[in-house]
Amino acid sequence: MGCCSSAKTYALGDGSVFTGKGEVNRGVLNNGKGILYYPNGSSFEGKIKRGKKHGQGTYEQNEDFKYCGQWFNDSFHGKGVWKTNSPTETKIQRYNGDFQNGFMTGKAVI
Repeated sequence: MGCCSSAKTYALGDGSVFTGKGEVNRGVLNNGKGILYYPNGSSFEGKIKRGKKHGQGTYEQNEDFKYCGQWFNDSFHGKGVWKTNSPTETKIQRYNGDFQNGFMTGKAVI
């Protein structure tokens, strides 16, 4: 994942690490744009607004799950592509379409 020029790295209170431009207060990321690395190995690249994923962004959890698209209030919301390659599945699952409050809605290509 790429990131911002003149980015700073912040260690957050929950064990996450943020690299980018942002407002960090007492170990909490309030607003920013960059990459957020979680302690479980997952990451989010995009914008954070009031401490939540917002706008265009990509969330990846190891090689098992990826969502690239629009976010609102920490949920998939708008156009996006959701992919999973779970070790218990025999094929890759993919959804390219609309999301509302974290749920797949409307027209899509599966």
